[in-house]
Amino acid sequence: MQQAQLSNKEIISDYNRIYSGPGIRTNSGYYRWIVKLLGLKPNKTILDVSCGEGIFLREALNKFKLAGVYGLDISDIAVSIAKGRSQEAGFVVADGQRIPFKDKSFNYVTCLGSLEHYLDQELGLREICRGGYG
Repeated sequence: MQQAQLSNKEIISDYNRIYSGPGIRTNSGYYRWIVKLLGLKPNKTILDVSCGEGIFLREALNKFKLAGVYGLDISDIAVSIAKGRSQEAGFVVADGQRIPFKDKSFNYVTCLGSLEHYLDQELGLREICRGGYG
């Protein structure tokens, strides 16, 4: 039996429902570990694709003076929460499969625990790779 595929509208609705409630959170220590693991350098730029509530970006900003910090999420409710957590960062509501930035716009591009939820993981991965230049 073939399963019906969800639409982006349904996915957005689901994530808005999730972020209207308890959200999706991981311990801040996990995000501090990722910041350390990445070896972020001051005065560089970063984009967190599917940033959720912006906890990773907040931790990155707490550790480094970065030149540009951006988050992107499909949920406008998650982005609203993220904006409240990290006023220094820029946030956009968008689909990680269609990142609205030019090629090679960022030194670092992250996507933490979300790619497997995309309708087209290959497209999402190409978009993530397109955004970074190291």
